[in-house]
Amino acid sequence: MLLLAGWAAGCASGGPGIGNLGGSWPGGIGATLRHRPSQGVLLLDRVPEGGAAARAGLRSGATIVAIDGQPVRGRTPAELVARLRGEVGTVVVLRVRRAEREEDVRVERAPYATARDAGR
Repeated sequence: MLLLAGWAAGCASGGPGIGNLGGSWPGGIGATLRHRPSQGVLLLDRVPEGGAAARAGLRSGATIVAIDGQPVRGRTPAELVARLRGEVGTVVVLRVRRAEREEDVRVERAPYATARDAGR
């Protein structure tokens, strides 16, 4: 099991005009994930209150089985990171398994937060 902390929550980045002149503003889903390649899933380990994933209704303990229609199984951590990250305001569709049920959840990517932003 590989911990993929900070994929979408822990990295600070400059927004438009702050070290990112003229480019898009990168963001993510605002959660800490654990990659479980033997199970072909990502586990939502930590979903901070107020983050993009929490606003979409996701909670710790749920598993992601696909990202934008592409299965998690067989993907490298780098491939999964690339699928989760994107321009702030764009949407990623996660196929989420909770209590033996699967559903698609739309998450609008948000700016990365730092520990300070999260109140720590």
